[in-house]
Amino acid sequence: MRIVGYIVNIRIGVVAYNLTYHKATCIACLIIGYFLQSNDTIVMVIIILSHSAFDCVLGFGIKYPDYFKYTSFGNLWY
Repeated sequence: MRIVGYIVNIRIGVVAYNLTYHKATCIACLIIGYFLQSNDTIVMVIIILSHSAFDCVLGFGIKYPDYFKYTSFGNLWY
């Protein structure tokens, strides 16, 4: 989903990336999956949450709309 937004344009890509990256979005989806008793949703959210946490470890943060490599943790090194 994150990359599909960048195909449209950079602003939509940044919004899609930041929305899926944000931990509060994942936790809200996790709570919804719990109350709906949807194991598939819970597993999917756990995978997305762990993926975004690993992105943090690698230095990928919330994206700024100026350029893909500008993040809340600084400029990306690649």
